[in-house]
Amino acid sequence: MAHDAFSKGGKFSSAVNYSGLDPNTIAVLFGVRWTDTDTEYAFAGSIPATRLKYYLSQGKSDYNDYDATYPDGQKQVAGFEPVTEAQKIAIRTSMDLLSSYTKLTFEKSDSYDQTTPMRFAQDTRQVSPLPPSTGGYPPQEGFNPVNSGDVWLASNAKVEAAFIGSDEFSSIMHEIGHALGLKHGHETTPNGALAYDFDNHEFSVMTYRTYAGAPFDPIKKEVDGSSPQSYMMFDIAAMQSMYGANFNQAGKSVTYRWDATTGQQFINNTPDPNYGVSSKGKIFSTVWTQGATTTYDLHDFSQDQFDDLRPGKWLLFSNEQRADLNPDDLSVKARGNIYNTLLYKDDTRSLIDNLYTGSGNDRIWGNAKANHLVANDGDDWIDAGAGDDTIEGGMGRDFIDPGKGYDTVRGTPAELNNDYVQQFGQYLAVDYVGLRFGLSQIKVTVAAGETTLTVGDSSLGLAGEAANGVFMVTPRGAGADAHTTVNFVPYVPDLQEGVRVSESQINGVIHRAFLTGDGAVSFSGRLEEAVSGMSNTLGAYKIDLATGRIFDVHVLVGNTLRPTAATEIDLGTPGKNVEVGFFLIQNGFTQFGDLADNLSFVDPGTGEPGTTASGQTLLLRSGSVILNGAIVFHTQSQLNPGHRQQVLSGTDGNGHDILIGFEDLPTNTADNDFQDVVIRVHAYDALIA
Repeated sequence: MAHDAFSKGGKFSSAVNYSGLDPNTIAVLFGVRWTDTDTEYAFAGSIPATRLKYYLSQGKSDYNDYDATYPDGQKQVAGFEPVTEAQKIAIRTSMDLLSSYTKLTFEKSDSYDQTTPMRFAQDTRQVSPLPPSTGGYPPQEGFNPVNSGDVWLASNAKVEAAFIGSDEFSSIMHEIGHALGLKHGHETTPNGALAYDFDNHEFSVMTYRTYAGAPFDPIKKEVDGSSPQSYMMFDIAAMQSMYGANFNQAGKSVTYRWDATTGQQFINNTPDPNYGVSSKGKIFSTVWTQGATTTYDLHDFSQDQFDDLRPGKWLLFSNEQRADLNPDDLSVKARGNIYNTLLYKDDTRSLIDNLYTGSGNDRIWGNAKANHLVANDGDDWIDAGAGDDTIEGGMGRDFIDPGKGYDTVRGTPAELNNDYVQQFGQYLAVDYVGLRFGLSQIKVTVAAGETTLTVGDSSLGLAGEAANGVFMVTPRGAGADAHTTVNFVPYVPDLQEGVRVSESQINGVIHRAFLTGDGAVSFSGRLEEAVSGMSNTLGAYKIDLATGRIFDVHVLVGNTLRPTAATEIDLGTPGKNVEVGFFLIQNGFTQFGDLADNLSFVDPGTGEPGTTASGQTLLLRSGSVILNGAIVFHTQSQLNPGHRQQVLSGTDGNGHDILIGFEDLPTNTADNDFQDVVIRVHAYDALIA
C-alpha cells in the first residue's frame, strides 16, 4: 500500500509507545496516533501532531472522496446533515478540554481541503435500530483513510443547549476520542480491557459501562445529568501518551471550588468555561492542573468528606451531588465527585498542592507534594503522605499521620488540644498559633512510648519517646502573627575526620523554623570546624518562603581552612517568612580566590533569579559572569545534584543554637564524615536568649 494510504489532511500516523503506561491506560489506546511526519521518512512517526484542523461539514459534496466500496461510507453520506449549533459548542468544549490536557490544539477550517484531517456531521438515517455515533481512527494499515478523523453524530449525540453532564455530550467526547486514537475500554482487542473495577464512566468515557459490572448498550440513555463532565483519568493519560502533557500553568497559583447547589466549577472565583452546570447539579469530572500550584477549597461542604489527593484517586465531598450511574437503580452512585489524573512520566507538577475541607469528620490523604491540608472543624483523620507538609486539623479531636518529610502540625492551643500525632520524631514541628512562649512554658511528659506536649490547658499527644536530643522552642512574630514552633532536635553526632556517620543521622536542616525570621529576630554564625583537603568557600543567602526566591547572597568565609572573618558572623535580621540558607562552594577559594560581594544564583534554563521551588541545580553568578565549574552544595537538598542531602544538623544542648555540618563531596561517593565545614547558628530572641 502506498504511503499516502496512511495520511489524511496533511497528517500521518504512527504506532503508540506503551512503555511505562498503566495497563488501564493501554486498555483505552487503539495503538495509532496522528503525527506531523510520515513513518516512511521519520523513525516511528516520532513527531506527534500538535495542531489538527477540523471542518463542520455543510453538504454531501464534502464527502465526494468516500470510496463506495468502503463499508458504511455510502450509508453515512445518505444520512448526512450539518451539526447543530449546540453540537458545535459541545465539539469545541471537548477540544478545549483536550487542549488543556495535551499539547494538541484544534483549528476550525471554513472549508474542507487537503489540510483538514477531521470532519463533523450528523448521521440522521431513519432506520431501526438507530445507528450509534461513530468516530474514525487515525490512518492505519488495512483501512481506507478517507474516514480517519471523521465524526458522525447520531441521535445519541443530539445535545441540547445545556449539555454538561448529559449522555449526549459524553457521546461526543467519546467519538472525538476515537478520532484521536482511543478505543473502547470494555473491548479486549487490541490491548486488553479496563480492569473490572475501572471499567466504567468514573474512569473513562471510552467504555460503554456506566458502573463496574454493568451490561452495556451504546444507545441506552444514561441518567440525566449524571454522565461525565470531562474526559476521565485513563482517557487523559492515554491522550497524553500520544500527544504530550500540557504544563503551561506551571508557576501560577489557582484555586478550584464547586458550588454546593449547582455543581459549577470555579477557578479563582471565575466559572470555568469548560465546565457548565449539569441538569441535576452533579459534580462528576477529572481535573488536570496543567502544572499550576493548585488548591481545592471545599470548606462550603459540611458533610464528612473522603478526600484523597493521590494520583488515580478521588474526592467525595458532596453525597447529594454524586452521579447516578445506573438508570435502573439510583442507589448505584459514583465513588467520588472529583477524580485525580495519573502522573505524566512521574512528573509531580500535576498533583494537587493544598486542600481546605469543611466542618465534618473528614478523612484526608495527601500526596507526594508539600501539601497544606486544612481540615477545619470536626474529628478528622489525616494521612499527609510524603512531602514537606503543613497540617491543620482545626477544632475537634484529630488523628494525624504526617508521613515522610519535614512536616508541621499547626493550630491554636485549643485546636491542638486532644489531637494525636503518629510518627513523632526529628522531622516534625508543632506550630502553636497565636502566642509566643519560651521553653519554661511548655511541659513535656514521656510515658509508655508516648510524649505529651502541654501548653496551658492544651495537651497534644505524640507517638514515640523523645531521646538523644532536646526540645527547642522557637517564638516568632507578634500580635496576630505570633506563633511558637516546637521541635525535637537531636544531638549532633560526634564528628571525626574520615569516620562515616550513620545514614539515619544525615538529616538535612531539621529545625527549619529556627532559621526563619519575623523581622525582629537576628542571627549570627560562627565557623566551628573545618577539616578537609579542599579550600572551601562558605556562604549564606535568604529565601522568600512564599515564592522560593533566593536573594541577598554573601560569602561568609572565603577559605574555610584559613578563616579571616570575625568570630561571630552577622547573618542579619530576616523578614517575616524569610529563611536563612547556607551554601558551600567546593574548593571555591582555590578555583576563584576571594569572590566579590556580588553573587547570585540563577536558573540554568532561563537565567532568571533562582528559586528553591525549581528543584534544579542552580548556577552561581558573580556580577554578570557565570562561575563555570563551581560545584555548590546547599542546605536545601532540592538544589543539590540528585537532590541529595549534603548537611546534617542538630544541637549540643544549647536552646538557641543549632549546628550544621557540610560534606564537601557528593554524599553518594564521599566519606560522609560531615566535618568538612561545621557552622554554629545563633538566634537572638528575648524569650530564649
